[in-house]
Amino acid sequence: MSKTAYSKRYKKELDVEQLLSIKTGKPIEECALLIENIPDELRHFINEDAVCPSCGVSGAVLVKGAKSKVAKKAIRQAHFRFISQDGSDAHRPFCEHNTEDADQKIDGLVSFDSARTNETRFIRKLVCIGIEQSIFDQSDIRTMRQWYFDIKTETQYTLKTSPKIVEYASEATAWHPSSSIEHHPSHAEMPNFNWSNAAKSIYASVNKDLIKLLRETRVGLTKDRAIKLAERFNNRVVFDTSTLEPYYQKTIKLCDFVSQHLRFGDKKYFIPRGANNPPTLLAFCSLLLSVSEWDTDSAVEKLIKILKSPAPQDETLGNVIGLNPFHDYAAWKTLRMIDAVESGHSNDWNYDAQLTSIEQKIRNEHAEWRINTYGPELSPPQPKTATETDFDLF
Repeated sequence: MSKTAYSKRYKKELDVEQLLSIKTGKPIEECALLIENIPDELRHFINEDAVCPSCGVSGAVLVKGAKSKVAKKAIRQAHFRFISQDGSDAHRPFCEHNTEDADQKIDGLVSFDSARTNETRFIRKLVCIGIEQSIFDQSDIRTMRQWYFDIKTETQYTLKTSPKIVEYASEATAWHPSSSIEHHPSHAEMPNFNWSNAAKSIYASVNKDLIKLLRETRVGLTKDRAIKLAERFNNRVVFDTSTLEPYYQKTIKLCDFVSQHLRFGDKKYFIPRGANNPPTLLAFCSLLLSVSEWDTDSAVEKLIKILKSPAPQDETLGNVIGLNPFHDYAAWKTLRMIDAVESGHSNDWNYDAQLTSIEQKIRNEHAEWRINTYGPELSPPQPKTATETDFDLF
């Protein structure tokens, strides 16, 4: 699904309203209403003319917007869907609009939880100003899209990480030992001694180098999404997101800068949103950086020039809201890092089983220590553990 498409006839990337406005000669405001009851000839034109702005496939189908029957508010924005003759997704592999494997309730490429009409029209206005002021043009937009697509197709690897390993990484890095004293069998004599916590502390000590590497993946921030991607793409060829790291970081920083000064998203107080910035803003900031040779200061200068320019005389010059080259970036990065960790370590990746083994071992060691300390006949009763009583000094 894409909010924009590239028109072969008009040689522009346009959203639905823009394309209909150019084709019919009607103002954009009227085309927003035309979408609700679009004639068959216009649907046929779109199917023949529009191609995916990322991978270039044809077969565009116009999907009109939708409103809530209760609140009467827009809940889905009009967009393009690219479908093959057999009804399947027509996009090529690694296209950010490919929905063959997509979970539409989770994927952030084009969110239809809300229409975001104001945001998308605001970005449309900025793009049209940028084209009118010769800050960038349609060839720059096409070049940026092709560059992203080429990177994705050229940097591939087979994903070996399974959901089991992602879960392991999350569990193993969640525990922070509360004691720096090395475990000794006598510790079990302490009131409220916890066998489970002791096993976790021993595990963390023995595997400190592995845990250090796993913590660097920051799996806790992306666990749920990473698990779903691992389930879906295990043993399949995927895109290596590490190639985009420097471009990703610069785009995120520029997005936060724009959000802070334009209050993008109608927030009273600015809170850096990082990867949670709207896809529309990510796409626009990426375009600014792309035509600035990824120099942030130059991109900001171009943005200021756009903001100080008059409103566009023509709002059908173009748009970029359909692109989010950093879709699921953080989760893919986590999987790539875990994949590298896994390849360098031999492990059964069963955290609970390892803890059970350690706990049984220290229980046996404690039993042996008691016999050696007190003798088999004089050995006092086993102390109660934290799960059996709470020891209170007061």
